[in-house]
Parts: sequence; C-alpha cells; structure tokens
Amino acid sequence: MVAAQNIVSSKPRKQKILCGYISHSMLAKLYTETIMVPYKKGICLLLVFGFWSLVFVQNTSAQDTLPTSPSDSLTVESTQTTDRSDGRVSIIDRFFQIEPFRTILSKFDHNIGFIKFLIILVTILFFNAIFLFLYILLNRAVKTYLRNRNEKLRTTYQSELAYYVSLDEDQPFYFTNLNKRINREIFVEELISLHKSLIGETALRVESLYFEKGFDRDSLGRIRSRSWSKKAKGFRELAQMNVRAATKEILQYTNSSNRILRMEAQLATVKLNSENPLAFLHNLKIHLTLWEQINILNTIQVNNIEIDSLDDVMDSKNHSVAIFAITLCGLFNHLKSWPKVLEKLNHSNPDIRLSAIKALAIFNLIENKQPIKDCFQADVIESNNTKDGFLQEKLTRNKLVALDALEQLLSKDDSDFYMNIFRNRNEDFNVLKKSYQQFIQIEPAASQMLRDGIMELQPALKMLKDYFEYKNHAK
Repeated sequence: MVAAQNIVSSKPRKQKILCGYISHSMLAKLYTETIMVPYKKGICLLLVFGFWSLVFVQNTSAQDTLPTSPSDSLTVESTQTTDRSDGRVSIIDRFFQIEPFRTILSKFDHNIGFIKFLIILVTILFFNAIFLFLYILLNRAVKTYLRNRNEKLRTTYQSELAYYVSLDEDQPFYFTNLNKRINREIFVEELISLHKSLIGETALRVESLYFEKGFDRDSLGRIRSRSWSKKAKGFRELAQMNVRAATKEILQYTNSSNRILRMEAQLATVKLNSENPLAFLHNLKIHLTLWEQINILNTIQVNNIEIDSLDDVMDSKNHSVAIFAITLCGLFNHLKSWPKVLEKLNHSNPDIRLSAIKALAIFNLIENKQPIKDCFQADVIESNNTKDGFLQEKLTRNKLVALDALEQLLSKDDSDFYMNIFRNRNEDFNVLKKSYQQFIQIEPAASQMLRDGIMELQPALKMLKDYFEYKNHAK
C-alpha cells in the first residue's frame, strides 16, 4: 500500500521537473512578440493549449502505467473514485472517449500517453490550418474591398478637383463627404498631386483650398505621429503646400537615424526655409550620403532657390557636408566663394581636396593653375611617404583630376612641371600616361627633351615614349 502511494506521488514530481523546461515566461514572451499579427496570436493560444494538454496527458499516462498488484489497484481505484465523486474529470478524458480516439487507444496498451499527445498535436494542427485558411480568405476579401473603395474615391475626387479648378473663384463648390478620415487622406493625396502640376494663380487657389478645409492641421498631426511613414508623408505635404510655420518642427528630424525620414525632413527644410535653405547642414551630425546630396540639389534647382553664401557650410567639421558645399559652388559657378575653395586645396582630407579641384576646374580661371600644381606636388610627396594602399589610390585619383583641370590652362611655361613628374620613379603609370599626353601638346620635341633632361628613363616612361613616337610615325 505504501509502495503504491510512493509510485503515485512520484509521477507528478517528475512531471513538474519536465514542465520546468518550458516556463510561463517563455510562453508569454512568444505571445507578446507576435501580438501584432492576428493569426500568430491564434497559433500561440493553440500552443498554450497543447502545452497544458501534454501536461495532463503525461499525468494520465502515469496513472495508466501503475503496477497492477491488488493493494496498488485498490489504492488507485479508491483515488479515482474520490476524483469522480469530486466531479473533477478533465475535458481531455471526455475528449478521448469519442469513438475514433477510443478505438485507436485500445490498440496501444504500453504507449497510451504518447498516442494521446500525438492525437492532441494533430488536432491542434488541423484547427490551426482551418484558422489560417479562414484568416487568409477574410484578409484578402477585406483588402479587395478597401482597394476598390479607395479607387472609386480617387476617381470621384479627381473629377471634382478638375471641375473646381475650372470654376470661377466666387462660385461655391462642395466636395463629397470629407468628414471621414480615410476620405480626407485620399482627397489630400489627389490635391497634392494636382498642385505639383500647377503654377501661378491656380496653384495658389489649390493652396487656399488646402488651408480652408483644414488639411494643414491634418498634416501637422501626421508629423507628430509615432509612425515614421506618417511623419514622412506629413513632411511632403507641408513642403508642397508651403506651410512655413512647420519649418522649426521639421528641422529637428534632419538628424534622424531613419534615413528616409531624415531625407524627407531635409528636402522639406530646403524648400520651406527660404532665408537660409541649407541651415540644417550646420548641425548635421550624420554622414550626408550621395543620394541625399542629389535630392537636395534637385530640390534647389526645381524650386529655383537662391543661395547667397556657402563659406560657412564649407567650414563644417562634417566632411560630407563640406564636400557637398564645395560641389555646389562649382555647379552653381559661385565665384563669391572662390577664395574659400582655394583654401580647401590644403585640407588634410583627400576627398575634400578632390572636390575643390573639380570646382576650380569648372571656374576655369588662370589664377587656379599654380594652386592646383602645388596641390599636385603635395599629393606626390604624401604618396611617396605613405604605405597605405587605400590612401595611395585616393592620391592617384586626385592627381589625375588635377591633370584634367590643368589641361584647359596649358602653356609652354608648364614644361618644368611635367619634367618633375617624369623624374619621379615611383609615379603611377596612369599619371605618367596622362602627363605625357599633355606634355607633347606643349612640346613637339618631347622625346628629345626627355633624353636630355633625364639620364635614365624608367621602363614605364620609356614604353610610353616609344608608343607615342610610333603612333606619330604611323600617322
């Protein structure tokens, strides 16, 4: 009798140890991580149900495998009688009394607990499949309905806006149901799209309609939303409709870690801040990517924005900002900033020096020739003294761009400059080739000068000399 009690009491103890591997916190974490997706919530609930079903099955299997000695069977029978009398027969037991499951269990005497677990698992998966199927059908039906409804609204608002623009200013016009949120969102999208294609008084009339219907408040509400996509949409709307009052609030997002939100804020600031469109660059701490630079440049050109001075921006500690400012000086032929660009030829960053050389090449002033030569010689010295291959590639790139800039300003006075390049035995082949091409333009007797000026030609230079001599004779 005592042995039977020990056996019965030992089974739940083992079950508790087994359940310890799957804690409540693990199940709660799994549920909370998927709470945003409805069908995953259903899966988690089914898993929780399956977990506790497994616990019950193992308990029942422990009771089914008890020894069949008379004293033990009496103890178990008395325990089961007590449980039944208490009315605590589990739902799982009733579930397994169904005829198909009862027949299956009767064929397995030794692994009843495991078979019950498999039955519960298959049942869970079956209902889960049905749930997912119904969810997909419902989700597709809802999306189809919303898409069709939105398309009808767009078509309606497009025709109404086209008619509104054609009316006289004094004639009143009422738009269809602008009280609902979704209707207002679709209407303002069509309004913004229409405004992009209009100019003059018609564009101003569309802007007045935007303020009259209170869409500016809707756009301001979007930029205060927690969703970054809604913020970006609000930035575009406010910038398109010239809501300058929102400039200060948009400015704080120009340093956002979200690159899309950051770019939208930058473009909106450029358009809305007419006094200083590039003011946000002074406090920009994040690298200004090439794509952002292209979009800012496009915004400036499309909206005909004038920039008075770029000197302060070129002094930025953010090298990407300084490079962009120097590039703008060249593209806009901003001669007012020419002295500042000359200063950047002595900058320690080779990328900034490169942008300065390109800007000076666009200016095409004879005063630029000697500073570019000095920059070239400084790059030669730095290239000979460094073992950093990556830096050497940048310096070689700078030297090639400097030679391109000098090509427009060539004269016979530059012969000594090219002879110094040929005397450098560590010079890159591409630099030697471009130098020789320019040298023969100003010195027809280039080959003779090389023989007289350089005692022993390096192999690369000798090969170039022979090649161009052969090319001239072939002509």
